[in-house]
Amino acid sequence: MGKSRKRKNKRFVVILAVAAAVIVAAVVTFLGLYRAGVFDASQSTSDYYYSADNMGLYTAVGDGFAAVSGSELQVFDKAGNLTVNKSFIMTQPRVVSGGDLALAYDAGGQAAEIFSDSGIINSINVSGNIISGKINENGYTALCVQETGYKGVVYVYNAKGEEIFEWLSGSAYVMTAAVSPDNRYLSVLSYTEAGTRVTKLRLSDEDYREDYEIPQVVGIDTDFAGSDILVLTGDVLYHIDGSGNITEMYNFTGKYLNAYVLGETATLVLRQHQAGGVSEIISVEEDGAVNGTQTVDGSVAALDANDRYTAVLTDGELRIYDITLREQIAYYEVTGGLEVIIREKGDAIVAMRHSAHVYPADTK
Repeated sequence: MGKSRKRKNKRFVVILAVAAAVIVAAVVTFLGLYRAGVFDASQSTSDYYYSADNMGLYTAVGDGFAAVSGSELQVFDKAGNLTVNKSFIMTQPRVVSGGDLALAYDAGGQAAEIFSDSGIINSINVSGNIISGKINENGYTALCVQETGYKGVVYVYNAKGEEIFEWLSGSAYVMTAAVSPDNRYLSVLSYTEAGTRVTKLRLSDEDYREDYEIPQVVGIDTDFAGSDILVLTGDVLYHIDGSGNITEMYNFTGKYLNAYVLGETATLVLRQHQAGGVSEIISVEEDGAVNGTQTVDGSVAALDANDRYTAVLTDGELRIYDITLREQIAYYEVTGGLEVIIREKGDAIVAMRHSAHVYPADTK
């Protein structure tokens, strides 16, 4: 399950695996144990209500919220008013947000929608099968498609939904791509027989191309940290600077990657065991410096982060941290949560099957 959302520094989140979380056995009664505060779910401030199925996915868009299912796209404005209710048949729905605009698409299908919190920007239909899609904070979309005769094609659309760039891959299998925050470059992650390849392209110059090879590893994702490129594998987070130097930003060999957020500050959720046990949350800067760490019992059901806050959803609990992972507030009895979305000011949206609730970072 993947998503992204509005940030000064755009992030992209993928929850790799969600195991059964440990059920909280006792209610914490001593509030002095927590630096910030402990509150129950009744203190959520607003609600969104929508129809959904077991394929439902959710994201923030602009000041509103979007819910995607296997049959429709529903978008709400800040006040909770339904602004889009479009029939959209998808066998593998996906939704990602870059901020004011978001992208919904059918993985393995041919249809995609670029939309805001007030309406549809563009409806896209491709001839091949969509592999993946991302949208940056300025609304520039990278759509990876499997086309006959190639090992992948990447289409780039501007904030108006207009196609402005196309790149054809004949030697490596395309998996995902991202547009830089300044809308000038494209990073494409692909697989070769030797390992992972990252290709950097300039959207204004079809002849510009830089290939970076990371042998004998399988890349999971790529994104930009400013003008530099990040590459995530199952064991290492790599950093590629403007001169093409590849360095290990953070090595977590021997641990299981449960969830992550990429950006100028990367957030990783790691576990010692594939299921059960303690989850470790780590905030890492571009230079590899660790901002902070936290541990939670059991697995993390959902994670989101921006350049100021991190939200972690476990079974029945929502915790909001600052960038150094110091706890700001904790909510208990948050049941039925499927996804969490952190907003720029620190309030979090917890999405459930048929409704979503907003939890403020500060209840004062």
